[in-house]
Amino acid sequence: MIRIRFHGRGGHGMKTASRIVGTAAFLKGYQVQDSPLYGAERRGAPIAAYTRIGEDPILERGIITAPDLVIIADDSLIEDPTANPLRGTDPDTILIINTNMPCQSCGCHWNQP
Repeated sequence: MIRIRFHGRGGHGMKTASRIVGTAAFLKGYQVQDSPLYGAERRGAPIAAYTRIGEDPILERGIITAPDLVIIADDSLIEDPTANPLRGTDPDTILIINTNMPCQSCGCHWNQP
């Protein structure tokens, strides 16, 4: 199973991105689960969305604590302790971050040259 976690702010389209990825996988014949998690429904508030994709029925529920892929639409969330988008990542987790920062400053200490 592939576990994807999307982080962004309300209005960035991360909930929609999660749904598009899930729908595309479903149309290709995979088992899919996608769900958003957000507090106050307002533009600019941190949100997370979760997508699971597998060949077998997906029995897991809830948030993704150990993602295979993390997509971060707003690099200011990296320093936000409530969003904490790097939570549960390890050296094998793929990070896609919309940022101008060099990799060494994003907090992913295992990507040192």
